Amino acid sequence: MLNYVNCLFVFTIILQISTSLFGLSDGVLRKPQEKCKICRDVAERFEAGLKRTDKLGFGGGNTAWEEKTLSHGFGNSELRFVEITEGLCETDEYQCAHFVERAEEALEEFFFETKREDLLEYLCIKRFRLCCRENHYGADCKECPGGADKPCSGRGKCEGAGSRKGSGVCECESGYTGELCEKCEGKFYKIDTHSDLCLPCHAGCKSRCDNGTAAGCDDCAGGFKKIFFDGGRFSCADINECEQSESCENSSTYCSNTQGSFRCLSCHSSCLTCNTSGSAGCLSCNHGYRESEAGGECVDVNECDEVSACQPGTYCVNSPGSYQCNVCHHACALCGSAGAGGCQGCAPGYLDNEGRCVKEKPVEMDEFEEYTEEGSSGNKDSVDLDTDRLSDSGHSDHVAMDTNSDSPDDGDTTDSVSRDTHPEL
Repeated sequence: MLNYVNCLFVFTIILQISTSLFGLSDGVLRKPQEKCKICRDVAERFEAGLKRTDKLGFGGGNTAWEEKTLSHGFGNSELRFVEITEGLCETDEYQCAHFVERAEEALEEFFFETKREDLLEYLCIKRFRLCCRENHYGADCKECPGGADKPCSGRGKCEGAGSRKGSGVCECESGYTGELCEKCEGKFYKIDTHSDLCLPCHAGCKSRCDNGTAAGCDDCAGGFKKIFFDGGRFSCADINECEQSESCENSSTYCSNTQGSFRCLSCHSSCLTCNTSGSAGCLSCNHGYRESEAGGECVDVNECDEVSACQPGTYCVNSPGSYQCNVCHHACALCGSAGAGGCQGCAPGYLDNEGRCVKEKPVEMDEFEEYTEEGSSGNKDSVDLDTDRLSDSGHSDHVAMDTNSDSPDDGDTTDSVSRDTHPEL
């Protein structure tokens, strides 16, 4: 089964190569224009390789001596030919590599025997008949309409030019029409009878015109109206649709006039209704905005200035037209902004340190021993143990105070303090 799969894979690869660019197939894999292009690319790269290696020698020495002394100098050597052909295709250009393999004999003939003829002419036009000369088309490489020097009056492209395919029909540039692109199409005009340059009519013209002004139109386009002058002449003037009522049905949009038409654009975010752009164009203010003291525009309401905007344990952040309540830093009991520096009161276990709430430092055991030694030098009732500090230090469960225990020495009034860090099991 595995051998069958491997054989099928190899057969598929061979089939793809055999039906590729120059596998004599004009199917969907490659179009004739693409075949011609790859041949052109190979020819151009080969010519560039000839120029690049023109001054090279076998070992980088005296090229003139090598050409004169050796029967076959580097200029006509197999080594130079190989160096040129190795650079004809990129590593992933499979179709190019397939063509170079097919054209190897022709390239060798060109390199070793002719080398004076144009390679594009020799390889792509004559030998493989894949291309035509510039501004020629079809199987017989006919001249494009209007001639090879100025096809399509210089105002278009000849369909299929340079390839063995195509109809040769002129594909005219915008503004031009006719078999040779010699005429002006609708809404374009010639500046004079001696010129072949076509220029666009005024935007207000419906079809044709005799000049580029609004008064040169044969008729007016939609969105324009005729303004008559003496003698029956007229000009096409834009209609301002925004002056008409209810041009824009949505109250959150406003009308913007354009040449021959109009657009409905969205109001500024601060506006509930408007008649032009920006906050100054508001007719009424949106939620979260109010009219400015000077009037004429809508400004943001800072909800954070209100006392009860957010609950305790959160702080207020204003935004255009709204606000949000963010949770305080964990070191804060109350806060007015983000971080430990924004605290307005510290949470339990934290102390204020120059405006920031920092974690309270626990009592170290050596500090506790020093503290209790000082207390034990006096009366046993004078020992004042700060159990809260011990609790914070994590050792409170291991400290025991015995102020009423029996002593073998009745004269000893010292308090008995013991620290049981490892109770026996």
